[in-house]
Amino acid sequence: MPSWSAYRRFSIGTFFFFCLGLPFTDAGVAQPIFEDVTQKTLVPSGAQLISSNSPAFGDYDNDGWPDLFMPLLLLHNDGNGRFADALGAIQAEISPQTKGGGSIFGDYDNAGDLDLYMTVGRFTPGADRDVLLRNDRGTFRDVGLAAGLDQELAADNAIWLDYDRDGHLDLYVANLYFGGRNKLHRNQGDGTFADVTAAAGLDVEMGPGGGSNGGLAAGDFDNDGWPDLYVGVYQAPNRLFLQDGDGAFVEATPGDIADVGESFAVAAGDIDNDGDLDLFQASGGGGNEGFRSLMFLNLGDGEFLDVTEGVGLNELAETSVLTASLGDLDNDGDLDLLTGQPHFLFLNRGDGAFEDHTDRSGMPQEAIGGALGDYDLDGFLDLVDGFGVAFSGATLYRNKGNDYHWLRVELVGIESNRNGIGARLMATVGDLQQMRELLGGWGFAQDELVVHFGLAENRQVDRLEIHWPSGQVDVLEEIPADQKIRVFEGQGLYHKVEATRWEAINLPEAAVVGAAFDLDLEVQPVPFAPEAQIIRVFADLSAFGGSQEEPLRVQDDGTYGLHQRLEVVGPNGLKTLSVFIEQSTFTGPHWARLERTLMAFPRDEGIFGTGPADPWQLGLDEGGAPEVELYQGSEAVALDSPVEAVLRPGQPVSIFGYQALRFRFHPGEARQLPRPNDADVSDILYVSQVWDDTESYGRSEIFGIRADGTRPVNLSDDPWEESLVDGDGPAWSPDGRRIAFASHRGEAVDIYVMDVDGANPVNLTRHPAFDSSPSWSPDGLRIAFTSDRDLPEPFSGDPDNPSLFGSAGRVLTDADIYVMDADGSNVVRLTDAPGLDQFSAWSPDGARIAFTSSRNRNSETGEPDLDIYVMDADGSNVVRLTDTPGRDGFPAWSPAGDKIAFWSERDGGNCEIYVMDADGSNPVNLTHHPSCDLTPSWSPDGKRIAFSSWRAGLQIFAMDADGSNPIQLTEGPRAGWPAWSPVAGSTHMHFAVAINGGRIIRLVVRDLADIGVDLERREWQEVTIPLADFRLEKPIEEVRFLSNLAGTAYLDDIQLIAVPPSSTTAVLEEHTVVSPQSFALTQNYPNPFNSNTLIGFNLPRSQDVELTVYNLTGQEVVSLVNGYRQAGSYAIHWGGRDETGRALASGVYLYRLQAGTRVETRKLLLLR
Repeated sequence: MPSWSAYRRFSIGTFFFFCLGLPFTDAGVAQPIFEDVTQKTLVPSGAQLISSNSPAFGDYDNDGWPDLFMPLLLLHNDGNGRFADALGAIQAEISPQTKGGGSIFGDYDNAGDLDLYMTVGRFTPGADRDVLLRNDRGTFRDVGLAAGLDQELAADNAIWLDYDRDGHLDLYVANLYFGGRNKLHRNQGDGTFADVTAAAGLDVEMGPGGGSNGGLAAGDFDNDGWPDLYVGVYQAPNRLFLQDGDGAFVEATPGDIADVGESFAVAAGDIDNDGDLDLFQASGGGGNEGFRSLMFLNLGDGEFLDVTEGVGLNELAETSVLTASLGDLDNDGDLDLLTGQPHFLFLNRGDGAFEDHTDRSGMPQEAIGGALGDYDLDGFLDLVDGFGVAFSGATLYRNKGNDYHWLRVELVGIESNRNGIGARLMATVGDLQQMRELLGGWGFAQDELVVHFGLAENRQVDRLEIHWPSGQVDVLEEIPADQKIRVFEGQGLYHKVEATRWEAINLPEAAVVGAAFDLDLEVQPVPFAPEAQIIRVFADLSAFGGSQEEPLRVQDDGTYGLHQRLEVVGPNGLKTLSVFIEQSTFTGPHWARLERTLMAFPRDEGIFGTGPADPWQLGLDEGGAPEVELYQGSEAVALDSPVEAVLRPGQPVSIFGYQALRFRFHPGEARQLPRPNDADVSDILYVSQVWDDTESYGRSEIFGIRADGTRPVNLSDDPWEESLVDGDGPAWSPDGRRIAFASHRGEAVDIYVMDVDGANPVNLTRHPAFDSSPSWSPDGLRIAFTSDRDLPEPFSGDPDNPSLFGSAGRVLTDADIYVMDADGSNVVRLTDAPGLDQFSAWSPDGARIAFTSSRNRNSETGEPDLDIYVMDADGSNVVRLTDTPGRDGFPAWSPAGDKIAFWSERDGGNCEIYVMDADGSNPVNLTHHPSCDLTPSWSPDGKRIAFSSWRAGLQIFAMDADGSNPIQLTEGPRAGWPAWSPVAGSTHMHFAVAINGGRIIRLVVRDLADIGVDLERREWQEVTIPLADFRLEKPIEEVRFLSNLAGTAYLDDIQLIAVPPSSTTAVLEEHTVVSPQSFALTQNYPNPFNSNTLIGFNLPRSQDVELTVYNLTGQEVVSLVNGYRQAGSYAIHWGGRDETGRALASGVYLYRLQAGTRVETRKLLLLR
């Protein structure tokens, strides 16, 4: 072995040597390696792709095509370049707490199919039971309790391994919070697991929370044939445990690995083709001491050397890196490195050194990364980015490939575990030998469980040596390239793998419920193993009114066929046609499930016409029923403020295929509500001080004023001993009827609510801890707040004058954000990080919460910092939005949700009001004043911002949203913490939809003209509210109407409007809100096409659009788009069918886009 000093010289000089001596070569020209195919591959299901840090590739239905799982979304690969939502295959009650921080496929019961393990956490502190989903012929069922996995811990990532090499997959699970240490669960071979953490020597405190969440890898790091364990630990030393061969792990962490940094993710592989596993640790911290990403070169015998700079990864030593993947992305015979947030692509130069090719990756800088797999079976590794750009939703990137060759190997264990996890493969091609070890995940993401070899220009593998976990060694020779093979342990041969070929002729991609079609099925089964026998082939037609087990008959050519007339039965949504193939093989029974998905669109749903439509019922939000009157010739709902009319269906209504809520509105005698002369019309709340003759200094009270600064009124009016919390402000309920605030009028500081006039105060929290900073969710059902209730040493400041900040002894320095129901029940902890998390603010759609935190240090100074973060409303996906030397605090979302106002000390230490985009970009200073400006609050129309300022003593000011026209609203005693009423000074209507689970999503229209309502027109007016404005994800349980008009208005002809049938027979339209620079019609993809193609076009401005397909004689075949469209980019999925849903014949067709005077025409080729 080369000496240690030789490797030291390697780390310093290698990269320079390679740059000068080994010029980089690749196949083809320098074109982008990846392309974003998300829009082309996703079959819409009514919900967008979610953001997930744990995507996993795996063929769960054995059809030969790798599928995708991203908690909680299962996507089936239909083999035609499309993925369809298959979440219905998971038949399990999964706790809403479960986020799936480490979701991994693996055949734990050796049944020949991929099971799924999903952890409860995802950077969140909530403890619950993890989920073990057993695969039963393509349907997943939770068997965790029966398997003995019953502990409730804050598990955050997990991996499969066979640590004792007994042929059964074991589980290593990392727990992050509440002192829960990582756990090793031994598979006992009977479907159950046993906790052997202590016996295996792994009952070790990894990090500050007990366990870890910085990624995991189980591989043979010391080449002794036994799997070892690497644990990445956040803000504590990383750990390496070597196995002693007797079932115990011994810590052997070398100095370089024991980095005390912000470890995020791990990747392992042989970067220098010397036959051992090297390690890459993705870490954060921006280059501070001990905070860097690291590439560790394996020196043998458990020793590793930091060679990050020596192999050309200088950029990664100077920046935070969230994710990492190692794989041969260009098929040249070595492992390349892909990182996320920030995105880098480093191509291996052939000897373990890397060259930056990020500029040709084809991926945006904001890409985060995830899992590798070959979803289209073309022999090149594709990538699913679990988070997507700016956490906007998962993104699938297709590897465009090159002329290089490849070999992919699927393992079938006999004595070893069925997946062959832990097997080591050596492929020899001429003088080049590559080593790959099949690992059971990376803690978070999981690559496809197929071993991938790039072969460059070589057309065969001369020798393939497989070392199985059982000790069996198989050797195969002269294997032709460009194929996927299946190797059965101990058989000494391989089996070429092909995906099952089948056609579902005349099955439309989309149809209206009730439509009929003639189905012709033709299936060519592919044997799983040599000499396999087909037992039976049958179809599940139950989604179309047919049998669950309709047999297919064998035909003369060996295929299996079926002809049957079927109907698209309700309800609307995705309908699955399944074909099952059962085989008998020498390994035992084998099954495969083939699937096609049809989008079943609804017809318009009547809610109210001449009374409630069956099965809808009309009621009030607090019982009873509103009046139904004959008005202007129509049976109508009488809408009287402030009563909320509620319409409920008999069963929840799926939102799939519905595009709008439409109704007729008549103002009747209603008019704009006049402003009464009392406190319930305060536009702005604020905190001020009040003295009486017996007091030496003031107490804090809640006041209300109008937007012009007039009519101040004391709403709380409490005696001194019932003071509000200093440094904290009130919060409006979204309907403007109640006020939440923190007060110590009881035994402790608690969250209270009261009516808008100060009446009926109610203590919600009643907890001895310090509860403060309430914030109401947009649907009014939940309140977020700050508390130190779960800390070892809760707040112990002055009980008579509690403060979030102030003099020594009165400062709350460590607390977290919680959420509770609006009545104080169901308290859930959302954050758990050192430091103070406070001042939570819900996004207008209720999906995210922005907050202020002191959890991290500044990336420039290394000092403790106060910054703005954002997270999902369940506490997951925490993202840091600001990172400047000065403190940033008190975020406030704009009503549109696209901006966040906040105060900052970034300019010379003086507090100013800033506004930035919701992703943290483009910060702009609005105030530019030498005095301190604090605590911004938006007006409900988004045109003004109220704030506190010391420019006239501490007083309330308001300015235009661009910072102009500031005016002082208060004078006298100090006044701060303004909160603008969400419905202040406006005539408005509330539209609300309650979804499955009880959550109410409200849409407040403050200018009735925005929905086409004119109170001066005393006639029926049609109103259409796009369902997209509600951002629905679950079925509808209620539709609600509320106005603040004086007098009675009327509603009639209330409907849910479906996507037009003419669109559903042949096309599905997707719209992305961007601002394209020019008019454009793109070439369809793929072209030629068989069953589906995508046509894209750009509209630089909103206008009427026609997109039409013609045959070559000029006859119109189908209208794909016809009508007004908003500016943006559109993707049209067309299935090659006419208006009636009839499949078109093969041939050349023209498609023509006309928008105003602009016309563009292109050709497409349909091949049947």
